[in-house]
Amino acid sequence: MTSDYFMGAQEDIILYFQAISEMGAKKVLDVGMTLKRLGALDRNIANIRMTEGVRLSGVDLKPEWQVDVYSCIYDSIFTVDDFIALPVTKKNMKGYQLAVMLRLRSLFGAEKYDEILKKVCRLSAAVIVSDNGAESEYYRNYGNISPIEVGGSRYLLIR
Repeated sequence: MTSDYFMGAQEDIILYFQAISEMGAKKVLDVGMTLKRLGALDRNIANIRMTEGVRLSGVDLKPEWQVDVYSCIYDSIFTVDDFIALPVTKKNMKGYQLAVMLRLRSLFGAEKYDEILKKVCRLSAAVIVSDNGAESEYYRNYGNISPIEVGGSRYLLIR
């Protein structure tokens, strides 16, 4: 794991919960299982609580780090390989109102990251990714982008 995986935790938490709440998302895909990565033991962290009624699916990058509580926090959990193998159908296309992929680009080679992001964009109406400023043009290939800033961290909303 690179240190980028853990950096910006406070901004990520604020963005994560605020985006779910403000977008009114009831079905969320969390690629990288942000709550697990940041050590949450339920659906709130740092006195911020997730909106009631949200169905939360996670793509687990570290399935060997198992704690039973995450099967209670997440309604469904995929490994990366299971997620990539998930067929996109008329029934599940754009079925998630929101997907989050925070601080993950450096963890994968470009080809694998593209494969995951393409799948996420097909399954989700909106996707939030971390942006270091140099990547904005790369993300334009996936849809219309809008910049978001929280504290000193930059993100992009892809629709």
